[in-house]
Amino acid sequence: MTAEEIEEILQKYFPGGLDRPLKTFYVQEKHKLVLLREIAKRFRERACLKGELAMNRREELKQMYKEVKPQAGVYQIKNTVNGKVLIGSTLNLKSLNGKRMELQFGTMINKVLQQEWNE
Repeated sequence: MTAEEIEEILQKYFPGGLDRPLKTFYVQEKHKLVLLREIAKRFRERACLKGELAMNRREELKQMYKEVKPQAGVYQIKNTVNGKVLIGSTLNLKSLNGKRMELQFGTMINKVLQQEWNE
């Protein structure tokens, strides 16, 4: 099939241009092949565009993460039952929720603290 024939078929079924909706879809094998190739090309182009946007967003988020400086500090975990206190330090205070999760899941490295939490 020549390029002119393909162009003629595409103009027949996409009268508003290739970026416009398909007018009709006939069953002629020759036409069907040309139209399906054009439709597949659209999907590939959109998938590539979505992939680029996702990659750009991922790079943007990485850069934001690098720019945010963690806040270091000292924290205290207090046992409200017996009054015992654990004082610790961290390079990132936002990670304190992780300490609570470790206690809740029973994976805290400090076994004495874990034992008291479980009681």
